[in-house]
Amino acid sequence: MTNGKLTLEQLYRQGRKTLAQSPSIGEDAGFEALLLFQKVFHLSREELLLQGNHLPSPAQEQEYAALLEKRLAGEPLQYLLGEWEFFGYPFAVGPGVLIPRPETELLVELVLEHLSGTTAPKVLDLCSGTGCIPITIAMEHPDAVCVGVELSEEALPYFRRNLELNHCDRVTIIPGDVLHLPAHPELTGPFHVVTSNPPYIARKELSQLQKEVLREPQMALDGGDDGLLFYRRLPEIAFSLLAPGGLLAMEIGEDQGDAVAALTRQAGFQQVKVHQDPAGHDRVVTGLFLV
Repeated sequence: MTNGKLTLEQLYRQGRKTLAQSPSIGEDAGFEALLLFQKVFHLSREELLLQGNHLPSPAQEQEYAALLEKRLAGEPLQYLLGEWEFFGYPFAVGPGVLIPRPETELLVELVLEHLSGTTAPKVLDLCSGTGCIPITIAMEHPDAVCVGVELSEEALPYFRRNLELNHCDRVTIIPGDVLHLPAHPELTGPFHVVTSNPPYIARKELSQLQKEVLREPQMALDGGDDGLLFYRRLPEIAFSLLAPGGLLAMEIGEDQGDAVAALTRQAGFQQVKVHQDPAGHDRVVTGLFLV
């Protein structure tokens, strides 16, 4: 350190201390401070150890301070980074689109298991957001052809960007309302799988969410008065689009397993199951279209 300025190592430690002031960040302060540090300085943890006594430029120091300030104000870490990993793949994220969560990887795993050995399967994803579900399925299954439907004009640019980011050319994007699907040749089916991670938070509970989650689009969170608005329609829609033996897979809230499973059975699906995520919470409902 010279001239009273902070070195890179000291600046990182200061950032970690700053973020630790936030109750919602807490023990993750070191992890988040490092990710924001890496965004600005492009140094790995090992490189930081080797170059920690170097001085940052004033512009870099200001950029890092601004990111820390925004994070303390409740801006999601993922938005500040501009990119987040899902199933090992990078996905562009930012204001206007739902952030991919690790819990959703269970849905993808179940779909890939169902499609194992299937040649050129067709997959329809409803409420696609970033496109993380159809893009990941297309990347993981060598010849899957996927279609993603998304209504939000703010989310669609992220979906398109993520196709480019992952060099994926087997996903078709269709702008539209999943509850009133537009007439489109790619939506005629039949599909081997229909997936969805729809809005499922009850409207009265939205105000109780963490401030970071409230920065995400309400359109991607609001599941109506009881959180089941989309589940009352999606199974019926999927039933009309699936091929015999086809799978419906929907992500759910942890307290919605029984209700969504019942709605799925009412639509005519068989072998309906509620699957738990690694934390032991109900997370995905699946059902088979059997004739």
